[in-house]
Amino acid sequence: MTSTDPFADLYRPDGLFRSEELQIMAKEGSLRHVLADVYAASGRPDTATLRARALRLLLARTESPGVALCGETAAWIHLGAPRPERLTLCAEGFLRHRPSLDLQRQIHQVTLLDTEITAVDHLPVTTVLRTAVDLFLGIGTVGSRGAVDKAARQQAFYRTEVSYWPRRTPSWSPDEHVEALHDADVAAWTRRIGTLGQLITALESRGTVRERIAEEIMAVRSRSFHRSQATDEHRERIIEALDHSASRRLPTVLYTS
Repeated sequence: MTSTDPFADLYRPDGLFRSEELQIMAKEGSLRHVLADVYAASGRPDTATLRARALRLLLARTESPGVALCGETAAWIHLGAPRPERLTLCAEGFLRHRPSLDLQRQIHQVTLLDTEITAVDHLPVTTVLRTAVDLFLGIGTVGSRGAVDKAARQQAFYRTEVSYWPRRTPSWSPDEHVEALHDADVAAWTRRIGTLGQLITALESRGTVRERIAEEIMAVRSRSFHRSQATDEHRERIIEALDHSASRRLPTVLYTS
């Protein structure tokens, strides 16, 4: 690789190195694991640009126009942790070309506004604000579904409405049962709440107050899931759920639509 190569100091199994060799170099400390089968030189700082570049190397420019990374994958690019279990994408339509990857994909049919997308190293990613909204609503999340403000007490969750995860059809009937959480479910929710809390902290450090985040949540929910206009009570419930997320606690509030 030359010094002008944008992928310098990023490595995947190829004719030069096998997967086993990269893993050994990571154990020895000369490399560190970034995502899937992508490794970086240990001296490279862990930045949003590096993480986006690793994904560009992984994707090899196979994505279609109108597709942006969202949810937990976008949060990983912005924050650096936790590493996503799947590649979560928002797309306006169906993707016909889906090349095989070492990382599974989870695609959501969601229309994004131009103001909700930013470019990180030429890679379309939802903004920090839209990423926080998506994690709140259950868009681009793995292992936990439904909106945060639907969480009920005692580690059980009421599903009074379905956030179409993954989106299928507006006629998909809601599941109104209470589901007791298993350890894996609790771990997924805890990871999601922790990540959302980090996004809220990042937004507030830039001057975005929680009331503004709540307004965006209500706007996206109305636009994407055809919900009626939210009331002041709904807004208060959302802000309360954001407070729980910012303090890294599983929610104990119940939203009633």
